[in-house]
Amino acid sequence: MDHPIVTITHTGETTAVDPILTTARVKALLRVDYSDDDTMIDTLIIVAQELVEQYCDCKFGVQTFAAYWDYSHNVVHIPKLGTKSVVSFDELNDSGTYVTVDASNYELDTNTNPMRVHMKSYGSGLGKLNRFRLSFTTTIAEANIPFYVEQAMLMIISHLYENRQDAGYRRVHEAPMNSRYLLDKYREQSFI
Repeated sequence: MDHPIVTITHTGETTAVDPILTTARVKALLRVDYSDDDTMIDTLIIVAQELVEQYCDCKFGVQTFAAYWDYSHNVVHIPKLGTKSVVSFDELNDSGTYVTVDASNYELDTNTNPMRVHMKSYGSGLGKLNRFRLSFTTTIAEANIPFYVEQAMLMIISHLYENRQDAGYRRVHEAPMNSRYLLDKYREQSFI
Protein backbone atom coordinates (compact mmCIF):
# COMPACT_ATOMS: atom_id res chain seq x y z
CA MET A 1 0.00 0.00 0.00
CA ASP A 2 1.34 3.47 -0.87
CA HIS A 3 2.03 6.10 1.74
CA PRO A 4 -1.17 7.93 2.57
CA ILE A 5 -1.61 11.47 1.31
CA VAL A 6 -1.43 13.83 4.25
CA THR A 7 -3.49 17.02 4.19
CA ILE A 8 -2.31 19.76 6.56
CA THR A 9 -4.52 22.64 7.65
CA HIS A 10 -3.46 25.71 9.58
CA THR A 11 -5.77 25.84 12.60
CA GLY A 12 -4.43 28.83 14.48
CA GLU A 13 -1.70 31.26 15.33
CA THR A 14 -0.59 30.97 18.93
CA THR A 15 2.19 33.53 18.83
CA ALA A 16 3.22 35.63 15.86
CA VAL A 17 6.82 36.68 15.54
CA ASP A 18 7.72 40.34 15.30
CA PRO A 19 9.16 41.47 11.97
CA ILE A 20 12.48 39.69 11.62
CA LEU A 21 14.30 42.71 10.24
CA THR A 22 14.41 46.08 11.93
CA THR A 23 13.80 49.37 10.17
CA ALA A 24 17.28 50.57 11.19
CA ARG A 25 18.97 47.51 9.66
CA VAL A 26 17.09 47.88 6.37
CA LYS A 27 17.75 51.63 6.23
CA ALA A 28 21.47 50.96 6.69
CA LEU A 29 21.40 48.52 3.76
CA LEU A 30 19.48 50.99 1.59
CA ARG A 31 21.74 53.85 2.72
CA VAL A 32 18.71 55.88 3.76
CA ASP A 33 19.48 58.39 6.52
CA TYR A 34 16.16 60.24 6.61
CA SER A 35 12.77 59.22 8.01
CA ASP A 36 10.50 60.17 5.09
CA ASP A 37 10.38 56.58 3.80
CA ASP A 38 10.11 54.79 7.18
CA THR A 39 6.45 53.81 6.67
CA MET A 40 7.18 52.38 3.23
CA ILE A 41 10.26 50.53 4.52
CA ASP A 42 8.24 49.04 7.39
CA THR A 43 5.63 47.87 4.86
CA LEU A 44 8.34 46.32 2.67
CA ILE A 45 9.71 44.43 5.68
CA ILE A 46 6.27 42.90 6.28
CA VAL A 47 5.82 42.15 2.56
CA ALA A 48 9.22 40.42 2.34
CA GLN A 49 8.51 38.33 5.44
CA GLU A 50 5.11 37.26 4.07
CA LEU A 51 6.68 36.41 0.69
CA VAL A 52 9.29 34.23 2.40
CA GLU A 53 6.64 32.47 4.50
CA GLN A 54 4.50 31.82 1.43
CA TYR A 55 7.39 30.68 -0.78
CA CYS A 56 8.86 28.41 1.91
CA ASP A 57 5.44 27.16 3.11
CA CYS A 58 6.16 28.07 6.71
CA LYS A 59 4.95 30.49 9.35
CA PHE A 60 7.34 32.21 11.73
CA GLY A 61 6.35 32.12 15.40
CA VAL A 62 4.24 29.44 17.06
CA GLN A 63 1.51 27.99 14.84
CA THR A 64 -1.03 25.20 15.27
CA PHE A 65 -1.75 22.67 12.51
CA ALA A 66 -3.83 19.55 12.00
CA ALA A 67 -2.68 16.75 9.68
CA TYR A 68 -5.26 14.32 8.27
CA TRP A 69 -4.88 11.02 6.42
CA ASP A 70 -7.28 8.25 5.46
CA TYR A 71 -5.72 4.90 6.40
CA SER A 72 -3.13 3.24 8.62
CA HIS A 73 0.39 2.84 7.36
CA ASN A 74 3.62 1.70 8.97
CA VAL A 75 5.20 5.18 8.75
CA VAL A 76 3.35 8.39 7.87
CA HIS A 77 5.39 11.49 6.91
CA ILE A 78 4.13 14.92 7.98
CA PRO A 79 6.19 17.80 6.55
CA LYS A 80 6.40 21.16 8.32
CA LEU A 81 9.36 23.38 9.13
CA GLY A 82 10.16 24.25 12.73
CA THR A 83 10.37 22.58 16.11
CA LYS A 84 7.29 20.39 16.45
CA SER A 85 5.20 19.50 19.52
CA VAL A 86 2.26 17.12 19.28
CA VAL A 87 -0.98 18.21 20.90
CA SER A 88 -3.13 15.16 20.17
CA PHE A 89 -3.45 12.12 17.91
CA ASP A 90 -7.02 11.05 17.17
CA GLU A 91 -8.90 8.47 15.10
CA LEU A 92 -12.39 8.81 13.64
CA ASN A 93 -14.71 6.24 15.20
CA ASP A 94 -17.82 4.64 13.68
CA SER A 95 -20.09 7.38 15.06
CA GLY A 96 -18.10 10.08 13.26
CA THR A 97 -16.29 11.64 16.21
CA TYR A 98 -12.55 11.74 16.89
CA VAL A 99 -11.25 9.77 19.87
CA THR A 100 -7.70 9.79 21.22
CA VAL A 101 -5.46 7.00 19.92
CA ASP A 102 -3.83 5.00 22.70
CA ALA A 103 -0.16 5.99 23.04
CA SER A 104 0.91 2.33 22.87
CA ASN A 105 -0.37 2.12 19.27
CA TYR A 106 2.00 4.69 17.76
CA GLU A 107 5.41 6.30 18.07
CA LEU A 108 6.34 9.84 17.02
CA ASP A 109 9.59 11.26 15.70
CA THR A 110 9.29 15.03 15.98
CA ASN A 111 13.04 15.62 15.58
CA THR A 112 13.07 15.08 11.82
CA ASN A 113 11.56 16.88 8.88
CA PRO A 114 9.24 15.47 7.80
CA MET A 115 7.89 14.44 11.19
CA ARG A 116 7.23 10.69 11.26
CA VAL A 117 4.37 8.76 12.82
CA HIS A 118 5.10 5.05 13.26
CA MET A 119 1.74 3.31 13.54
CA LYS A 120 2.23 0.05 15.47
CA SER A 121 -1.27 -1.34 14.89
CA TYR A 122 -3.11 -1.02 11.61
CA GLY A 123 -6.63 -1.79 12.82
CA SER A 124 -9.66 -1.91 10.56
CA GLY A 125 -11.83 0.71 8.96
CA LEU A 126 -10.17 1.29 5.62
CA GLY A 127 -12.00 3.74 3.44
CA LYS A 128 -12.82 6.46 5.97
CA LEU A 129 -11.92 9.93 4.80
CA ASN A 130 -9.71 11.84 7.25
CA ARG A 131 -9.64 8.81 9.54
CA PHE A 132 -6.58 10.03 11.46
CA ARG A 133 -5.92 13.54 12.79
CA LEU A 134 -2.65 14.68 14.33
CA SER A 135 -2.78 18.13 15.93
CA PHE A 136 0.60 19.76 16.48
CA THR A 137 2.36 23.07 16.88
CA THR A 138 5.43 24.32 15.08
CA THR A 139 7.82 26.91 16.43
CA ILE A 140 10.14 28.92 14.23
CA ALA A 141 11.77 31.37 16.60
CA GLU A 142 13.53 34.46 15.34
CA ALA A 143 16.81 33.13 16.75
CA ASN A 144 16.49 29.96 14.63
CA ILE A 145 15.94 31.67 11.28
CA PRO A 146 19.08 31.17 9.19
CA PHE A 147 21.08 34.22 8.13
CA TYR A 148 20.65 33.32 4.46
CA VAL A 149 16.85 33.70 4.88
CA GLU A 150 17.41 37.17 6.36
CA GLN A 151 19.76 37.96 3.46
CA ALA A 152 17.10 36.87 0.96
CA MET A 153 14.61 39.17 2.69
CA LEU A 154 17.08 42.06 2.51
CA MET A 155 17.55 41.41 -1.22
CA ILE A 156 13.80 41.41 -1.81
CA ILE A 157 13.33 44.62 0.18
CA SER A 158 16.15 46.43 -1.60
CA HIS A 159 14.80 45.34 -4.98
CA LEU A 160 11.26 46.49 -4.14
CA TYR A 161 12.56 49.78 -2.74
CA GLU A 162 14.68 50.57 -5.80
CA ASN A 163 12.09 49.37 -8.34
CA ARG A 164 8.79 50.75 -7.12
CA GLN A 165 6.95 49.85 -10.31
CA ASP A 166 6.46 46.58 -12.18
CA ALA A 167 7.56 48.02 -15.51
CA GLY A 168 10.51 50.15 -16.33
CA TYR A 169 11.64 51.66 -19.58
CA ARG A 170 11.59 48.74 -22.09
CA ARG A 171 11.62 45.97 -19.47
CA VAL A 172 9.85 44.47 -16.49
CA HIS A 173 11.75 44.34 -13.21
CA GLU A 174 11.56 40.87 -11.67
CA ALA A 175 12.56 39.97 -8.13
CA PRO A 176 16.21 38.91 -8.00
CA MET A 177 16.89 35.23 -8.61
CA ASN A 178 19.57 35.18 -5.87
CA SER A 179 16.89 35.50 -3.20
CA ARG A 180 15.08 32.44 -4.60
CA TYR A 181 18.35 30.52 -4.63
CA LEU A 182 18.87 31.30 -0.94
CA LEU A 183 15.26 30.47 -0.03
CA ASP A 184 15.27 27.15 -1.90
CA LYS A 185 17.61 25.84 0.80
CA TYR A 186 15.00 26.66 3.46
CA ARG A 187 11.87 25.92 1.47
CA GLU A 188 9.56 23.10 2.54
CA GLN A 189 10.08 20.28 0.05
CA SER A 190 7.05 18.28 -1.04
CA PHE A 191 6.97 15.41 -3.49
CA ILE A 192 3.24 14.76 -3.70
